[in-house]
Amino acid sequence: MLSRKLSFNYSKTPIKISALEPLIGASGWLAATALTFASFETQDTVLLTAFAEDGRVLDADLCSRLFSLPANVQSDREKSVAIPVEAYETLRELEERAETDWVQQLETKNAGWLLQETQKLNSWADDRVRSAEQDIKDTKTRIQELNRESRKTTNPAAQLAIQKELNELTRIQKKLRQQIYSVEDDIEHQRDTLIKQIEARMKNQLTTNRLFTIRWTLQ
Repeated sequence: MLSRKLSFNYSKTPIKISALEPLIGASGWLAATALTFASFETQDTVLLTAFAEDGRVLDADLCSRLFSLPANVQSDREKSVAIPVEAYETLRELEERAETDWVQQLETKNAGWLLQETQKLNSWADDRVRSAEQDIKDTKTRIQELNRESRKTTNPAAQLAIQKELNELTRIQKKLRQQIYSVEDDIEHQRDTLIKQIEARMKNQLTTNRLFTIRWTLQ
């Protein structure tokens, strides 16, 4: 694999970047790799990994700071340089470590989403069932009250009114009991939807594409 030589010039930048100063005079290798993580959602990023010849590893922030400096690039093919096997393997190890960290961050985010969605669904289901059961309980209580009144009253008009209300409440009670099944069906449907979303998020696929590799020097 071939790379280009890129010379960063710290002395020409008007901005003081203290983190880069210890690297002045150093040189090494840097790689940029595009990552795509396909899950429930597709996430993209570009990883920058680098190291100096003396063994120092540059984190992503230092790599980004390097590219904020003026630089000279030798781009003609005659000046391309081959990447030594050892340097290539070191970059690959750094990439794999960074890839793992990035994927773990996304999986942690997915786990947080799963917990949140599960809690929301459970809360929603509990509220729906509790509300439906409370309506039935309130209706049953009113029916019991009317039955007691019916046994006590001797007024025909009052008895008629009680029986009419009892008849209406009985229909309402039956309808509410039927609604319990509808509520349970809604909850089952929502759980099915959540299960499909979880299954989609579990089908993780990581795609990597090395964009470029450079031999860098910091002056």
